[in-house]
Amino acid sequence: MPLMSIIPVSAELPEGIALLRTEADREGHRHMARLVNEWDEGINRFDRIGECLLAIYDGKRLAGIGGLTQEPEIARVLRMRRVYVSPAARRKGIGRLLVAALVKRAVVSASAIAVHAGTDEAAVFWESMGFKSCSIGGATHRLELMALSTRPSCDDNQADCLIP
Repeated sequence: MPLMSIIPVSAELPEGIALLRTEADREGHRHMARLVNEWDEGINRFDRIGECLLAIYDGKRLAGIGGLTQEPEIARVLRMRRVYVSPAARRKGIGRLLVAALVKRAVVSASAIAVHAGTDEAAVFWESMGFKSCSIGGATHRLELMALSTRPSCDDNQADCLIP
């Protein structure tokens, strides 16, 4: 099995983002196009306090991407957005690893993470990751981080230890 790696995105979007965008477009998901457009226009670079954008690789292939942004309507809450895993990389734990890495980063600066599950399938995924159904500020699910922040810290090879 190829080595999985998670890399922060900062200066430019990763090579392979065009393929992820095409795959998402084929599935009827607009959030990858929005990610690319907002990045190119400088509207959202995931660079404010607590924010980040992570790319996950399956070997050398970009398998997915996802980020955290400040939630404008609720203090100390981050919004997990633009999470997408290539269809070829699904059901391998890649999405779980990506979300776990994002949660690990959020624990430092937020009390909760909100997410909007665009489909029933996505809702099942978020709930499997410990998110609870809600309807706050356009979010459909929320993960409280206070309990997570009291757990012992994890090393980078154990990103999934923060998931309840």
